[in-house]
Amino acid sequence: MQYKSFKPQSNFYKLSEGENKLRLVGEAEMFISEYQGKPTTRFAAYVIDRVDGQVKLFTFGSQIMGQIASLANGSEYGFDDLPPYDLIVHKTGSGMATEYKVTPARKDTALTQEEQKAIAELKPITELVQKLSNKVVAGEQNNAQPPIESYEENEISVADIPF
Repeated sequence: MQYKSFKPQSNFYKLSEGENKLRLVGEAEMFISEYQGKPTTRFAAYVIDRVDGQVKLFTFGSQIMGQIASLANGSEYGFDDLPPYDLIVHKTGSGMATEYKVTPARKDTALTQEEQKAIAELKPITELVQKLSNKVVAGEQNNAQPPIESYEENEISVADIPF
């Protein structure tokens, strides 16, 4: 293997610039994070990364959550629990100027048996959200950590990941 071609595997879904295709496979749970010393509302949900087919944890803000809620309540793409289709999240910009646009895939697609099995083996998202929330509270009590902007691979120990 060549060093230049190595890409680390991650259990976290991270949006890249442009189009990102994912499948929402679990209800989103809200948690409170900190950004620049101020509390912010964040959401965590399991998704299938359509690039590598793996189930990953996706943390996102209210901009994306609001657009998913709009789809859920819409007359064309409405759904009760989870969308029966993939979502395409278009990301543009960076930092505070980042914008997201969520669009549904054109067709409903059933989950494969392998995907259903992987989803059935997941720990409840509420357990991970509790750990994320506890981390923020512990940081406030100890004043040991700077404010948390987002939860990446290096900010949570492997033992905290429910896979």
